[in-house]
Amino acid sequence: MQVRYEKLGRENARPVMEIFNDYIEHGTAAFADAPLPEASFPMLLEKTAGYPAYAVVDASAGNVVGFCWLSAYAPVASFRKTAKITSFIARNHVGKGIGKQCLDQLEADARQMGIENIIAEISSENRGSL
Repeated sequence: MQVRYEKLGRENARPVMEIFNDYIEHGTAAFADAPLPEASFPMLLEKTAGYPAYAVVDASAGNVVGFCWLSAYAPVASFRKTAKITSFIARNHVGKGIGKQCLDQLEADARQMGIENIIAEISSENRGSL
């Protein structure tokens, strides 16, 4: 599947929160204990300040099929070259290589930023991401 990366913004709140909440309700990939309201989106967006953050869009259909971003790992100088990666792909688009494409895009962005280490927090039950 061909995707394009659009800078993540408030216009993506609804599809991003729908994808994220689906993982909260039906799996262990998202670590929240209850679905988040769409009003929580700005808080998620804040975490990405100064880092690449994308809505992943199906190039042919034009709809959001996922999202991904880098964020600060820890707010201390010794971790300035370390970032945390987050990505979620809509369940009906999993297994099409989109997650790998997101990883490749964010790794390239990280290199340009001088980030040397990327950390992923993955539930041990999430075999696909492992």
